[in-house]
Amino acid sequence: MEAKKNKRRNLIGFIIMLSIYVVLVTIALILFPEPFSPLSKTLAQLGNPTANPSGALAYNIGTIFTSVPIVLIVGLSLTLWRPTMSKTFQKGKAYFYLTALFFLSAAVFNLLTAIIPIGTNNDLNSLLSLGSFISFQLFAAISAAGIRGNVNHTRLVPELGFGTVLVNILLFGLLSAGVTVASLMMTVLFWAYVIAFLCETS
Repeated sequence: MEAKKNKRRNLIGFIIMLSIYVVLVTIALILFPEPFSPLSKTLAQLGNPTANPSGALAYNIGTIFTSVPIVLIVGLSLTLWRPTMSKTFQKGKAYFYLTALFFLSAAVFNLLTAIIPIGTNNDLNSLLSLGSFISFQLFAAISAAGIRGNVNHTRLVPELGFGTVLVNILLFGLLSAGVTVASLMMTVLFWAYVIAFLCETS
């Protein structure tokens, strides 16, 4: 019963956090000085202080607001909560440490993309974005493999993780080719798997 309460509490917390993120992104979208379309611009352009001088702060605060809790939660999982959290994967503690490492690095890289947004230092922002993408891919693949080894895992969570990795690789290729709507789809997939992962392991 207590475990179900914790899952419900965690899910509600993340839904509230994502709702605030959506509100901040919407503010950035409204303040964008010209019509914004994900078919012609990436979401990161909302955080570009040159392209969106009035709304960039809202977008970047939204990114920081969603990244910091992940950094704190994973940091606590690796320290104070480690004796309990290290048992998350029945296949072994290596899955826990690798999952936590790559989840933490994805959140840190994402946090840094808000501190150094596109339009201020594009080369560094691109490197940080790539670091976040690669870290998330490794997090999703390793965590999905770990969850699949648990006896009573939710049936579709590992499949969602592996599917997210494969689709993200395709979307990254499309984004590199200039199909900007891929960035929106990657963001949706990111949060869909993160929520599924947290509901499965909390």
